[in-house]
Amino acid sequence: MQMISKPALEESERGALCDLFGELGPDAPTLCEGWTTSDLAVHLIMCEARPHAWLGIPLGNRVPALRRYFDRMMDRERADGWSSLVERVRRGPKYGPTANHWVRGHMMLREILIHHEDVRRANGMGPRTDVPDAQEAAWGKVPAFAKRMLAVTPPHGLELVHPDGRTHPIREGSPMVQLTGEPIEQLLYAFGRTSVARIQLVGDAAAVRVRNTAGLAALPRVRTAPTN
Repeated sequence: MQMISKPALEESERGALCDLFGELGPDAPTLCEGWTTSDLAVHLIMCEARPHAWLGIPLGNRVPALRRYFDRMMDRERADGWSSLVERVRRGPKYGPTANHWVRGHMMLREILIHHEDVRRANGMGPRTDVPDAQEAAWGKVPAFAKRMLAVTPPHGLELVHPDGRTHPIREGSPMVQLTGEPIEQLLYAFGRTSVARIQLVGDAAAVRVRNTAGLAALPRVRTAPTN
């Protein structure tokens, strides 16, 4: 079966997320700690329209002045109202790199995939079973981020295993731990959504215990919502 392009897939996922925004309204929960759907919509708008806003994710909780600056920016965006926010997310930015459909498809697909699941899972919706294109795209995205976000000490081997048997080696070592599951679930796990990710860790029992402990410690905390 021929897979659809990344830009087309990103547009489809973006549309599905915006449809879900419309169904749930601005005050529904998400997996991002302290964030509602309104906070998440503003976050996506800022990431695309104001690229420097990405600094607010790793630094916002560490630098009070920077946090206040980004809070003010988010409040200004939120003032447009919910319907306007959803439509802005749906169409993407008018200016900047991600205004280009092809660039947006490659730069924002991972972000949209994860945040789509952030909204779904927080509102009682389980894993999707009918999205082979999204799963294949996630399989291509997981290794680079797993290598950065799932490194552990003391070392043991780590390998991603696709349900169809394909593998991505992440770290050499012995004993080897295999992280198995659908690619979207692996992506959620790699980005800290460990409580909802439907994955299995297979291997030496002691190494699996280390993997669980180290994985949780190494993953970045999802940034809290802005303080209004």
